Amino acid sequence: MVLSAFHNRSGVILATLLLVTLAAPAGAQGQCLSSFSWDIGSSMADSAGIWRSYSDDCTWTSSCDDYFDLYMPAGTTLEVSLCSNGGWANWDTTLGVYSGPGFSTLETCDDDYCALFGPSEIYFQAPSSGTYRIRVGGWFGDSGPYTIGYRWSQSATLGAGCVDLDGDGHCNDVDCNDFNSAVYPGASELCDSIDNNCDFFVDEGFDADGDGWTTCEGDCNDNQTVIYPTAPELCDSIDNDCNGDTDDVGDADGDGYTSCTGDCNTSNGSVYPGAVEGCNGIDDDCNGQIDEGFDQDADGWTSCAGDCNDTN
Repeated sequence: MVLSAFHNRSGVILATLLLVTLAAPAGAQGQCLSSFSWDIGSSMADSAGIWRSYSDDCTWTSSCDDYFDLYMPAGTTLEVSLCSNGGWANWDTTLGVYSGPGFSTLETCDDDYCALFGPSEIYFQAPSSGTYRIRVGGWFGDSGPYTIGYRWSQSATLGAGCVDLDGDGHCNDVDCNDFNSAVYPGASELCDSIDNNCDFFVDEGFDADGDGWTTCEGDCNDNQTVIYPTAPELCDSIDNDCNGDTDDVGDADGDGYTSCTGDCNTSNGSVYPGAVEGCNGIDDDCNGQIDEGFDQDADGWTSCAGDCNDTN
């Protein structure tokens, strides 16, 4: 079954007919260009799996750049003809299918002249789910009246039913960020703190050591789980917290020594390696001994511990 409608630029449906065409003037443009001027999709009927036709006239333009958008799940097919199945044009036409950001990627193209060189028609199977743009153009600027015969899989829908705000070829029902053309299902994941490929994971593949920090979040060694921003600094000659300093555990008591340099009491500024040992019940010089030199008679008691005669 072929359904046919004729539509002019004022938006008025004129009649149901097949097209009688006129020769068109030549222009300066080539064949399958990614230039689009007039959206005919809103005037077309959805194919719903059967052959239909649509008629229009682009004679008024310097080069025919009519187009419509079609959302196609992966594996679905599209057929468009200007020479059969209700389609016809009596001038040198081109049919092209485009995809990608700005529909700048040409998927397939056919340039022919129904009356002279053979059918101008395309068959296309979508390699991935997304919105594809179908363009009716002219060889070197040709233009004129035309009728396209078209059919596509039932699960494919005209672009009017698909919202793709960023023009990345993916509708907002599957695009997790329809305001960023670098974000869509199947995109390459980047280390940028966003989910580029819409798999519900952020920066996967950029946290090799599994410490919860990626290289783009400041992990200065993605092969060590003890190294990441905010990690506790250890005395290991490594910059654990990625602040650019090594073993900067701090010198809380201000004695010039840290726990990494041998300070055995970081809360007492009088205790550090090399300090003068006092008779006070603590290890002042951090040598592992307490009050050494203050038990002269070696009876186990120092003068500060109550030995009233440290020589006997």
